[in-house]
Parts: sequence; structure tokens; C-alpha cells
Amino acid sequence: MGRCLIRREKEVDVIVEVDSGVIKRVLIGGDFFAFPEGRIDELQFRLIGAHVEEVRRIAESVLRNCEIVGVEKSDIIEALEKASSDN
Repeated sequence: MGRCLIRREKEVDVIVEVDSGVIKRVLIGGDFFAFPEGRIDELQFRLIGAHVEEVRRIAESVLRNCEIVGVEKSDIIEALEKASSDN
């Protein structure tokens, strides 16, 4: 299981469980809000079953038309990639 905590002005906390290069579990939290609501849940759902090399593509796709308040989209993607690679 990999974990990445990014602290800048606010924080992003990501936990990713990977088995044989495939994401089995993802938890994304922190001091931010995403609009429309449910977009972070959708991102977690879409990452489950994906290969770790697909993290950036999936995250950019899901977050493309999403407004994030509190952190940058790039912070979330960076945390996901780091946590995925820690497995």
C-alpha cells in the first residue's frame, strides 16, 4: 500500500493499494472541495482495476471539467502517481 501526503497551502492525502501493477483500492482526501460534487468519488471508482501507468490519463480525464478549490489538480495527480509507485 502506498501513501502520499502533499502539504502546501492545503493538503492532499492519497492512499493507493496496488497488486501486480493493478490498482485495488484508492482513497483521496484532504483540505479541498471538488465541483461538481462526486467527481473525486468518480475518480476513485475509475482508478480501481486500472494499471498504475494509467493513473495520470484517468485523473486528467475525470478532472478535466472539474473545479478544485483548495489545491491544484496537479497536486492530486502527483499524489496519486507517487502513492501508486510506492507499492
